[in-house]
Amino acid sequence: MNEEAVCLEVMPRFELDVIMLAGRYTLFEQEHGAQVMAEALQRGVSIFAAAPYNSGLLGGDQPGDTYNYAPADAAVRARAQRFYDVCAEAGCHLAADWVARGLIE
Repeated sequence: MNEEAVCLEVMPRFELDVIMLAGRYTLFEQEHGAQVMAEALQRGVSIFAAAPYNSGLLGGDQPGDTYNYAPADAAVRARAQRFYDVCAEAGCHLAADWVARGLIE
C-alpha cells in the first residue's frame, strides 16, 4: 500500500502477518510510515518495504535522477549524496549492503 491511512484502517480489522508498504519508508524518508510502523510493532505485523530505492534515487552508484517517479531536484540529489558519502566512509555501498543482508532483492 502507498497510503499510511489505509494501512492503519486495515490492521485493526484483520489479523495480518505482513503489510507491503510500497512507498515512503526508505533510508531517505521515514516520516510517512512512522504510525504504520508503530501500529505494526504493537500488533506483531511484519512490514515489507517494497520501494526502498525511492524510484531510482538510491539504487545506483550515485544518486539517481528520479525521486517519487519525477525528476529529482538539486536539493533532493544533494541530500541523497550525503547518504552515499556516509556509506562510502563506512566502506559499504548503499544498495549493495541492503541486498547482501537480505533486506531487499
